[in-house]
Amino acid sequence: MKKCLFYCLAFFEGLLVMAIEILAASYIKPIYGASLTVWTNVLAVTLIGLALGYFLGGQISKKKNLNILNPIWMTIGLLLLILPTLMSKTNLFWISIETIPGSLLLTAAVLFIPITLLGCVIPITIKQLSNSISETGNDTGMLFMLSSIGGITSAILTGFWLLPKYGTTTCLAIFGLLPIGLGIIGYLSNRQFLPIITLPLIISLLMYSKIIPSTEHSMQLIYSAEGIMGNIKVVTQPYPSRYRGAQHAQTLFVNNIEQTSMRVDQPQYSAYDYAYYFPTATSIYPRGSKAMLLGLGGGTIVKQFNRLGFDLTVCELDERIKETAINFFEVNPKTNIVVDDARHFCETSSDKYKVICYDMYHSEMPPYHLLTKEAFSTVYNLLDADGLLIINFFGRIKGKNGKSARCIYKTLEAAGYQLTMFITPNQPDNRNLIYLASKKPLDFSAVNYQEPGLPKLNSIRPHIMDVSNVDFSDAIILTDNFPVFPLIYEAAAKSFKKSQTDYYTKKFIANGISPY
Repeated sequence: MKKCLFYCLAFFEGLLVMAIEILAASYIKPIYGASLTVWTNVLAVTLIGLALGYFLGGQISKKKNLNILNPIWMTIGLLLLILPTLMSKTNLFWISIETIPGSLLLTAAVLFIPITLLGCVIPITIKQLSNSISETGNDTGMLFMLSSIGGITSAILTGFWLLPKYGTTTCLAIFGLLPIGLGIIGYLSNRQFLPIITLPLIISLLMYSKIIPSTEHSMQLIYSAEGIMGNIKVVTQPYPSRYRGAQHAQTLFVNNIEQTSMRVDQPQYSAYDYAYYFPTATSIYPRGSKAMLLGLGGGTIVKQFNRLGFDLTVCELDERIKETAINFFEVNPKTNIVVDDARHFCETSSDKYKVICYDMYHSEMPPYHLLTKEAFSTVYNLLDADGLLIINFFGRIKGKNGKSARCIYKTLEAAGYQLTMFITPNQPDNRNLIYLASKKPLDFSAVNYQEPGLPKLNSIRPHIMDVSNVDFSDAIILTDNFPVFPLIYEAAAKSFKKSQTDYYTKKFIANGISPY
């Protein structure tokens, strides 16, 4: 019976390690994004914490009194329960620190102590088992196996069910109460009642409040959820427009990065001025043309392609984004939306398309496995002879922050495309680069698209970028075998995330909206 109890503890140790790692990432992404730097910090701090925990657990196991697991469980539970309070009180502090040091420090603050304490569990448990059972090697193997199974169970439950359904704060409460329950059971079995009696008082003192004081009233939270992409919010807010003046907009945020903004008074139209550039470029094709959109967001391009009369198929990775677009952005529920990875969808598709549109970002990071020569070659084979691949990207193409855009350009060329660079107005940090890639040169003189309140583009020629003065000497061809894009894009991602954080995350806090 005692042996089975220790095996159960190993299972719960692995379950909690993985759950805390996933939930910690959910707290870090809204502030510092989902870049390679952030995930590297999460993995590094987790492994360092476990390594230190294994060492400390080994040292503790040398002592005669090993009755320390109960306070370890209780401490872990309390740390998880107070984490939302600590984060809500320190948001502005973390926002003020640069991405690399800030994400490392925040990861350490969230992860390090609970992961280190969990690392102590296995060595102590092995020692307790070896005191009464001779098969130490077999038991050690069983403990680590059950710990791994617990981690796998937690990854599946947390990633695919608990986090999307209940959100980060509720999940922290669930996984905080679990080790507290283990500690209570341990104290009861040892007939130690004082810690249990004082526990309600400790929790009541440390328990958090979800309410963030509001100093502004310009934004209103309509919906919040967790999905594969991370934290999803729908917010109504005033939105200024160069051509249409002040608007009342409904905006989709993923990890506090603005993704889509819809006019509340005219929900079939975007609040963004630049958004109509996409359908303008594709309006050279007749009604009934087959189009594929990779990345749904709030459905702006869906509505635009519908107005052009295209036969549209949409691929979206996150089921929750699909539900949000339908429920809050008036995307027609009859739209053919396939929930799948865009690369997989393209690899398995046998149809031909006049238009294929990339409009995908995971928070501030585009899915780089769709930006390789191999991925572009797959899309090339899906295009009609006169078809068009259109890609929405960050606005810089020169300098350090523009290297990723230059690499995409060179990779598209290597995949056999003819290229035109279509740019939206504004300064480089506030504009979009739109790649118009085709099998043969296309005639864009017959564009025909307009939206209310926006000037009609009778020609896209004034918005074509002259790339002859762009230095492509440092641009590399992106391939599946050499996945360096996240490193190349890091500078641009950092700049973009910082601008969004400085404006929107602070605005959320001022309006009493949790960034999580």
